[in-house]
Amino acid sequence: MKSMLWREFRTMVSSPLSIIIHFVSPLFLLIFFATVFGRNLQSFAYSGTSVSYLDYFTPGLVGYITFMTFQLALVFVRHDRVSGMLGIIALSKGNLANYIGGKIIAQIVLNIVKCLILVILSIIISQGNIFISHPMNTIVFCIAIILGTATWLCLGVSFALKIKREDMRDIIVMLLSMPLTFSSSMYYDISKAPSWIKAISIINPLTYTCDIARSAYLSESINIDSYKLIILFIMAIISIGIAIFLSRRQEY
Repeated sequence: MKSMLWREFRTMVSSPLSIIIHFVSPLFLLIFFATVFGRNLQSFAYSGTSVSYLDYFTPGLVGYITFMTFQLALVFVRHDRVSGMLGIIALSKGNLANYIGGKIIAQIVLNIVKCLILVILSIIISQGNIFISHPMNTIVFCIAIILGTATWLCLGVSFALKIKREDMRDIIVMLLSMPLTFSSSMYYDISKAPSWIKAISIINPLTYTCDIARSAYLSESINIDSYKLIILFIMAIISIGIAIFLSRRQEY
């Protein structure tokens, strides 16, 4: 595990441009979309109180950062497969579960750093009344990042192991990105959406990540329904299990 974890961090250090590029999208959404839209929408209802839309949207961007892990996994795992790295690990009797574990831990650390930067910028811009500094809120906030990252990374790993064609990978990313973000609570209160969108949100990990992070970010006392944490935890475990199962059955 240590060697795999070291490799992941070395890869991140050697390719900072890819990290920056994947951070630009949520950063632009914060600066341009949320800031401008928030000025047009002075207040936004959340849990019986009125909050600024920028404060409401920031936890949604945190969920979006975990979701982008899916795209990163598709790219990097596909590269490791094509370059023969996964074959080398398998032939040398390396544990591919450690390979996946190393990716999960490294990506969690990276995503927490990204989210911390995003939250600090949001607080500076909005100067809103948020509660993320409370110890319990911080813990729940980090749990949302950890579980969301693990879920999306392992789903990305699974897709990358099964998809043979580069063009299909890009098509899948395009087809999934918009429906998954707009069928979650990233942008708005999903409970007011049409019933067919709410049905999709029930199986969408992004919904639970955003809801948990938003409760920790905006609620003075954590009032998130415990079932959402349980569901996201189960989704993470199932995704990890599928990724490990596929990695062991894959021919390299």
